[in-house]
This record gives sequence, structure tokens and C-alpha cells, in this order.
Amino acid sequence: MKSAISTASKRSGTGLVLTVLVLVALFLGAVVLPIRRERARDAPVLARSSVPGSKSVGPELVAARSLTAQPAIQSQIIGRVQSSSGIDLPGASVCALRSTEACCTASECVASDLRGRFVLTDVEWPTTIVASAPGYLPLERLIASATGPSQLLRLTLGGSELSGSVIDAAGGPVPFANVTVRGLESSSRSVALADSQGQFRASVSPGPQEIVARGEGFSCALDRVVAPATGIVLELGPSSEIAGTVLLSETTRPLQQVTVTAERVLNPWDVNGLSREPRSSATTDASGAFRMGGLRGGGTYRVQLDDARWGSDPLSVALDVGASSAALVVTARPATSLMGRVFSAAGVCTQGEVQLAGLRWSRAPIDENGSVRFQSVQPGHYSVDVYCEHSLPYHEEIDVGAEPMARDWKVQPGLSVSGSVVDSGGQPFPGAKISVASSGDPSADTPVVVCSSAADGLFSCGGLRPGEYDCSVVEPVDGTAEVRHVVLQNDSAPGVVLHLRPMGSVHVHLRASAEASVSGGHVFARSPTALPIQAKRVENGFVFEHLPLGRYQVYVDQPVRDVASAELSYAGQVYTLELTAPQASSISGFAVDESGAPLLDTWIKASASDPLTGSAGLTAPQVLTDESGAFALMAVRGGIYDLRAQNGSGEGERLGVAAGSKDVILRVTRTAGSLDGEQRIAQPE
Repeated sequence: MKSAISTASKRSGTGLVLTVLVLVALFLGAVVLPIRRERARDAPVLARSSVPGSKSVGPELVAARSLTAQPAIQSQIIGRVQSSSGIDLPGASVCALRSTEACCTASECVASDLRGRFVLTDVEWPTTIVASAPGYLPLERLIASATGPSQLLRLTLGGSELSGSVIDAAGGPVPFANVTVRGLESSSRSVALADSQGQFRASVSPGPQEIVARGEGFSCALDRVVAPATGIVLELGPSSEIAGTVLLSETTRPLQQVTVTAERVLNPWDVNGLSREPRSSATTDASGAFRMGGLRGGGTYRVQLDDARWGSDPLSVALDVGASSAALVVTARPATSLMGRVFSAAGVCTQGEVQLAGLRWSRAPIDENGSVRFQSVQPGHYSVDVYCEHSLPYHEEIDVGAEPMARDWKVQPGLSVSGSVVDSGGQPFPGAKISVASSGDPSADTPVVVCSSAADGLFSCGGLRPGEYDCSVVEPVDGTAEVRHVVLQNDSAPGVVLHLRPMGSVHVHLRASAEASVSGGHVFARSPTALPIQAKRVENGFVFEHLPLGRYQVYVDQPVRDVASAELSYAGQVYTLELTAPQASSISGFAVDESGAPLLDTWIKASASDPLTGSAGLTAPQVLTDESGAFALMAVRGGIYDLRAQNGSGEGERLGVAAGSKDVILRVTRTAGSLDGEQRIAQPE
């Protein structure tokens, strides 16, 4: 600082400049630096590679005549959070959202200090900041550039509260987790930072909400609730990751500053069957390398580019719990973008999505301005399907060339089925999922429409054509739910009342055993006539809400020990029981080839044997065999597992292995098309 002041003094030749610089330095030391220390202590920033969402990289980010691209302009935002009456709000959550992200998880969040001040660093422009505080409605503000003034964010009293905790798989708190909430029937967004004990509070608009929690080193957790709600528990699992390199197809040179996305596939046999979980993304570095952490293992992901100038074919990647993928090579080809706006009879459509099918399949949400954008679109022929809430689907065929393309889509109003959901006592039931399915031709344009009941129990499922439909409640799950047959001709069908059967709830507490403390585990309930239902984790245990009356088997993970019976016999009954916490165990053994020789560096993984127990996703982190072909799968909870071995030469499996088994032999059979020399066979000493 002394040298800087001295230099400035020499240049100016006046004492006035020196005085001004000293005052500025004192201001920065007294104001900005304490804010930075407050943020560093109370709100650690999440890893960028773990942030989900589609990050659009504009043409200006890719150099015209080289494979290098300039990074986005980054700066900081300084501001203050106050109430509408001008009172400073300490502890408010302030997050910076990239304007092109498909989901609402923030790339950086901080907490305001005791005077309501905050500093967001490394902000990419343009950006949207969201401020939230318990008891206040969230506020969004779009900031176009770094040249603007200090931001004064004034929040208005109101909203419905969501509160709960973020925990890890062992039941411990995840401090300073990032929690974001998105309204399912509105465009509202809210953010919250968990405290040092993993507790969070957020104020949102009433109605159905989607909650996403993330913590550094963990995978995300997603839940859907109806606000207001308390006692929400979001469990973060071990983080898995996908890594690789992006190479240009013609020269195989690395491509930097392009975005790679990964989206979980709901059906591993159908790469188009994507789930509704947020997408994860990462930007390639100077060597073209990328790494996406924070992924939920035990499933399949579709990996591809999302960029204004480059595209790629989708890659299907199977990812195990707590594991890293093999190094991927994503081949980039020239591509362009498709932009569109959706209009309905009422004006701009603000709820829905557009699907694009052709050389690639993707979908994009319609934003609050009715706009939608697809990137990495390679030239070719595509089918476009437009879905706007309460409107008929719209379909068209287009040919995309080398240049960016813009389209306007006009959707027509459809018919609707509306009414209310009531419980067995005739009271409104909020948060129910209603299905309106065509009872005629299953190939109809809108065979199934799903909507939710609001806080007053009312629902409206729109976008239907004339025809015959079956209307029923599909959540809460009830195998004998009431079905109402509806015929739509030229008018909508109002006043449909769906009655729920009498229901009760089961509360489960886990007790520690002599061998294990209360930690992880999933609790299931199974009736003789239905598939298992997984309990929701709450702060003091697990709960099954809205179960139809009847007898249930209740168990932890798999029904092999400590299976309890619960019988619900009257509406509103609360049945409480205790189960023993699962004991951590292991499975060990050896992988050998067809001749019995031990195999080195063979992947071994375990998954629950019987998917009908509800534990289809119960797995153990995969491991590699050592020089003697030995493996040990640790942290396996009690039950029966199927073991699978895989290496560059072949595969093998062993079914029905009990937790705690030792000396299990997994024989790997050579598969057709395997490469000689890929697999190393350990030589006996």
C-alpha cells in the first residue's frame, strides 16, 4: 500500500490525491474486508463443477479462428438487504444465478452480515441475483453488467415457510448446504443457506415446490413438498463424478471454454427418458478437460455439449455410487442454436417446455418471457414438440442449417378437467397428483396429463382434446383409488370431485443395536397387494404419510431381519414403531478368469438382489481388485446382494450373496470383441 501511495503521489504531485487514496483504503479495509470475512466464515462457496444447470456459452466466448475461447467477464456485486421499511436484514441468503441456467441452483451464495451487507465475487454477466430471508418474500433482480451501482435489495413481509435440515447418509448434518426452491405452479424461486447444523428456513409462495439441496463433496438431493411445510429432511449421498476431454472432430485438438452437461436418465435402456433432476455442467479448461462432481450414483447419465457453436453425439455413462467414470472423449462438431418464443391464446406462454428430436434429443423449459433456447444443434432435420400449460401440444418439422435459427410457435387452447380432491372426511387435500389419461386410443396426442391440487384442494388439468378420459389420484399411492370417467366434447369438464379413501400414517424410529449406531438406511412399507413405498425421512425418524388402511410389513433396506407389522384400521390413525438400525457389514472375495487365475484391476460392484423389496437403488461403492484378485466391499448394509465383475476382457456375476460373506469367487468370462492385452492378470509369486 505504501508503494502504491508513493507512486500515486509522484504521479499527481499533489497531497490531495494521497489523501483520497488513504480514505479509500480505509473504507475498503473497514467495510469490504469485514464483509469478505463474514462470508468466508458463514457461507462457503460451492464447487463450480457441482452446480447443475444448462450454462449457455455465447458465440462471443469462442474465438473465431482458433480453438481457444475467452472466459466470461467476471466481477463482483456489493449490496445490502433490507426490509421494505429500511431495516437491515442479517443472515439473508443472496445467490447469483446465471441467466441461462435451466434449474434454480445458484452458482454462488453468501449470507448478509449483521448490517445486511453482502459481497458476491466471480460473477458472470449477465446474472440474476435472488435474495431470501425467513418471513419475507424472495426478490429477484437481473443485473446486466458490472458497471451498475451498489445493490439495495428490499424484501417484503410474507410467504409460506419451508424448514428442515440437510444431512448425509450417516444422519450427520451437512453445514452450509445450498438449498434452492422453485415453485412448480409459478416461476418464483427462493434460496437458503443451511447453518452450521444443516438447518435451513425459506419463505416461498404457497403451493407445490421443488427443493434441491447441494453440499460440497456430496451429490444433490431433490424433494417435492407443498408449502407451508416443516421437518423436511434432505439426505445427501456420496458424490460421484464424470470426467473427460472435449476434442475437435477434424483435428482431435482440445476445445476449451465449452460447456459439457450431464443429465440423469430415468430409463437406462432409453437415452431419451431423462429424469426431472437438475442437469450438471462443467466448462473445459485449456487442455479441453472437464470434471463434473456432486452427481448421484447408481444410475445412467447422458453426457453431451451445450454450446452455441459446437455440438456432440450423446454419450451414455453408467455411474456407480461414490465412483468416478472412465475418462470420456467427447467429439465436438460444428453446431448452431435454435431460439423460439411460445404464444398461447392468452398471450405469452410462461409454463411448459419444448422438445427437440433428431440428431439429438433434448428439451428446454419455457421461461417467463415465453422464450426457449437450444444449443449444440447440428445441421439436419428435427421434430419440434411444444407443450404449454392448458394448451394443446404443437408439432412441426424443421430443417436446421449452419446459421442460428429463430421460430415463433402458437399453441391453441385445449379443454380441461378441473375439480377438487377431498379426503375421507370431505376436507380439501392439497398436493395430490391427478392423472387424466385417455380411455380410448392410447396413441392420442395427449394420452396422459398430470397436475397437482393446490392448497385449497382444487386442480385443473388442461391441454386436452375432445375424447374420453379416466381421472384419478395417483399420489398418494392407492391401488384402489377412485376413477372418474369424463367425456370431453366441445367444453371443459368442471366440478369433478375425487374422494380419497380413509388413510393413516406410520412413524418409524430407528434404535441403535449392539453392533451399530443409528445412521443411514432407508425404510420401506409393503402391503400384500402393492409395491413397496419408501418412507420420508424427517428430523426424528421416518414417516409414511397418507397410507390406505390395511396391514403393512415395515423394514429397513431389505426384509431379511427385524421386519415389523403395522396395521392401520381407522382414518387419521398414527401408528408408531421401532426398528433396529442396520449394521454395517462387508462382502469380500476374489475375481478370477476362466482358468482360475486371479485378476488384477477388475471392478466389483454390489446391488440389492430383489427390486421388489423397494431397495433397487441400494448399492455399495464399487472397488478394484488387487494383485491377488482380492476385493472387499465395505459399508454394505444387511441383506442379499448381486455381485458383478467387469474389466477390459469380460464380465462375471454372482447372485444372492448375503452381506457378511467372505471368500466369494467371481469368475470373469471373456466377452466377444474384447481387446487382447487390456486386462492384466496377476502372476502368482
